[in-house]
This record gives sequence, structure tokens and C-alpha cells, in this order.
Amino acid sequence: MRRRGGSGTARVLPALALVLALPACGKPASRDEGSAPPVATVIQEGGNAVNGAAIATPDPAVPDATPSAAETAAAADAASAAAPDAAAPSLPEPPASPDSAQAAATVVETYYALLDEGRYAEARALWGDGGTRSGKTESQFAAGFAATAETHAEVGVPGEPEGAAGSVFVDVPVTVTARLKNGTAQRFTGSYTLRRVNDVPGSTAEQRRWHIDSARLKPVPVP
Repeated sequence: MRRRGGSGTARVLPALALVLALPACGKPASRDEGSAPPVATVIQEGGNAVNGAAIATPDPAVPDATPSAAETAAAADAASAAAPDAAAPSLPEPPASPDSAQAAATVVETYYALLDEGRYAEARALWGDGGTRSGKTESQFAAGFAATAETHAEVGVPGEPEGAAGSVFVDVPVTVTARLKNGTAQRFTGSYTLRRVNDVPGSTAEQRRWHIDSARLKPVPVP
């Protein structure tokens, strides 16, 4: 009886092993048809495959390099101290010397700003000899702009000052655009010549300032 019972036990064990092995050999378990397929398969050390992303296993032999909260705050403070202050105002550019060529170009810029504002007497006064170098009286000068609605000038880089007969001259290139009151657009190109008296004994402050001495402008097509 013991032997027969032992033989029965031997027959049951293989059957149980067969039952346990069936899930591994049968049809794979169905998955939700709506789920997305794995994007990637990453093989980790040891041969395990993980879909989607690798699982990092910390190495006990390597110290943890993750900074603490205190270290992170200290690094942020150091970076802030090293970075330049974006809100700090830049140093203003020094004004041009009154006898420089750039100061002469500024006179031309001022001249056209006054014309655009209709301040014709002040604009005429920027010409030499108290405005007489314009070749017009105050009323004639203003009348010449009676039909003008607006005037603008693009002032270029002035040339090098040149001295002659106790005076200094400099040419300033310009491109002038204007619009008449009837809507007509105009455009001129050319240059202004400005003059100032040398710093010689007896010269006045007014004589040593840049004044418009002459103008050479020609009409060009409006783009």
C-alpha cells in the first residue's frame, strides 16, 4: 500500500508541473487595445528589459551627488552675485565738444527740428551773421515754408573740419524728406557747410559757435 501510494504521488507531481507551465506556453494575456505600444525597450544591467524608460539602480559604492537644499540656495546666491545687474543704468555718453564736427551736425539736426515745428525765426538764426547768410529776411524765410506740412532730415557723418582765413569749415551730408500741405512728397539730398571762427583773441562766444554758412541740395525722386 505504501508503494502504491508513493507511485500515485509521483504521477500527480508531473501533472501539477504541467498545469503551472501552461500559462507560460499559451496565448499571451490580452491587453487593452486602446493602450499605446511601448516607445522603447531599454536593456538594463543584468539583462532586464523595461519598456518606456530605464530604471536606475543606485550604486552603493558611489556617493550621492544630489545637492542638498542648502547647497542649491548657496549656488543660486553665488550666480546672482556674479551676474551683472540688468537694471543698472548705462553711463551717459559725454556731450560733443562745441568745436567738434559732431557739434556741427547737431546744428543741422536742430535746424530741421525747428522747421518741422514751425519755429522759423529760430531756425533762421542758426544761419551765419545773425541769419543773413540764409539770404532771406525773417518774413521771406517763413514764407518759403508756408506750403510745407512737415520736414525731416537724415543727417550723415560730418567730414573733417578744415581751416581757412581764421575760420573752420565742415560739411554735413543730409537727406531731406518733406510733405506739402497738398499731400505732395518731396526729397532732397546734398550737404550743409557750417562755419565757426577760430579761438582767436577778440572773437566772441557767438562767433565761435557753428553756424550754417551755405547749403547745396538737389531734388531726387521719392522712393
